[in-house]
Amino acid sequence: MPEEEPSEGGEYKSLREEYQDLKESPTAMFVFDVTVSIMIVVGIGLVLFGVSGIWPPLVAIESGSMEPNIHTGDLVFVVDTGNFVPDDVDHRHGVVTRDVGIEQGYESFGYYGDPIVFKPDGSDQRTPIIHRAMYFVEEGDTWEGTDGEVHTAERTGFVTKGDANEQFDQEQGLSGVVDPEWVEGKAMYRIPRVGSIRLLLPF
Repeated sequence: MPEEEPSEGGEYKSLREEYQDLKESPTAMFVFDVTVSIMIVVGIGLVLFGVSGIWPPLVAIESGSMEPNIHTGDLVFVVDTGNFVPDDVDHRHGVVTRDVGIEQGYESFGYYGDPIVFKPDGSDQRTPIIHRAMYFVEEGDTWEGTDGEVHTAERTGFVTKGDANEQFDQEQGLSGVVDPEWVEGKAMYRIPRVGSIRLLLPF
């Protein structure tokens, strides 16, 4: 163990005395406070990552397309689709769609089916979208749009829609049918308004 340094009178300082000296130094206390704050934030982040299984585990909501169930400025906790999968409800790739939710009584965020976070058209250059999984279709299947028009699925995946939107994302051109590989996670909880702070930041 390292030896304690003697004080000016030749006596060794106790830990309490060393801490008192630290408290009397504004610079040292500032560094100490910042270090402790960073450790707390990192610790919380690691815990959330351990539960979520994805990074980042929290997303700030930028639009009102999921109102009234998720609002602009909310901070949403997102988990890997393989986590928190209900045992008694049918799902595809860990996601319960709206049509299955209606049949089996499964709700999330005030409505049937899971809201999912996905890369539109699989692009890393576009902002991920958080909308509800409505149907799961196989490549070549047909599905009916909100206007009654019949569409043919260009790939296997999810048909999605914002709760506040009148049309499916695929009808609006926001994304093609969402390949399961494009799905980054599913929403679990929301913290009202806290995400507004994140939206004010320039990065």
